[in-house]
Amino acid sequence: SVFFFNDTATTEIYTEQIVGSVRCVQETDCGLLRIVDVVVRGNIKDVELKEDLEFLGQLLEKNIRILTSFEKYTKEIAAIQLEWSPVHSERFWKDNVKKFEEGNFYYINELVKLLSSDKPKNQAIACYDLGEFCRFHPFGKNVIEKFDGKEKILELVNSTNSQVRENAVLALQKIMLQNWQSIL
Repeated sequence: SVFFFNDTATTEIYTEQIVGSVRCVQETDCGLLRIVDVVVRGNIKDVELKEDLEFLGQLLEKNIRILTSFEKYTKEIAAIQLEWSPVHSERFWKDNVKKFEEGNFYYINELVKLLSSDKPKNQAIACYDLGEFCRFHPFGKNVIEKFDGKEKILELVNSTNSQVRENAVLALQKIMLQNWQSIL
């Protein structure tokens, strides 16, 4: 259950503990601020609970830094756990493709490594992302080939997992399409 004391002395003590917890929440990016906002806007009969939730919402707003989509993406890569989400979309790649040049294409190299993952979801999403990278980066094909990504994607075309197979085929189509666009 949620409760806070809104008197000044106690609030200062709990605020410090809450701010520390908020830093933890911001690292996990679990959407707590959105949840508190929805609950507060709901039909809460308990006035004290509503006040406490509003207080929590104010603390969260002051202390949470909303992660950018690129930051969310890099967290997934670092955790070696990709999830189908808005950071794996055409829009994301249009907006962020140049950021992948950083660190000599570090995150592209990490995606290529994920093609060898033992988790089919990681393989499928990595295929999708590498295909999108090829679509939107002028030298995407060359970069992926530099890290032997094209060969690894070719191997995944024969995967027993239908989602991996489908995304590998789509990635290869995007790589080949980029070849034709560079010729024209």
